[in-house]
Amino acid sequence: MKFLLPAYFSTFDSKTIQSNNTFNAVEPLVAAGIKVSNFLPMAAEAHRDLTYRRQAEAREAIRQAEQQAIRFAELNKTKEQVEREHLEGEARKKRLREQSELVRSAGSTLGKSRAAQMLEGIGDINLLAD
Repeated sequence: MKFLLPAYFSTFDSKTIQSNNTFNAVEPLVAAGIKVSNFLPMAAEAHRDLTYRRQAEAREAIRQAEQQAIRFAELNKTKEQVEREHLEGEARKKRLREQSELVRSAGSTLGKSRAAQMLEGIGDINLLAD
């Protein structure tokens, strides 16, 4: 069974001490006659704390990534909305231009026919006056 000790201890198992750090604080303890097995509960707790801390950090990183993805999606959505509104505005302007041209041409045609009618009416009045 392997345990991860705090930074000042090295990784070891219950049978042998394995040094994986340049500074190994367990060997002086063994040399001083202190039983390493006394540190097993502390090592297990340190390992558990480290595991929980890493899990919490991973959860926080995932939460931040999700929030960033949501922000990017909203930003892209906003860009798409702006583009869509711009295109709709351009189409609306084009329709209004076409309608105003139709009204203008119809108005000029109507104006010409009214003017012709008025001239005819004036001609009729002139004929009656003669």
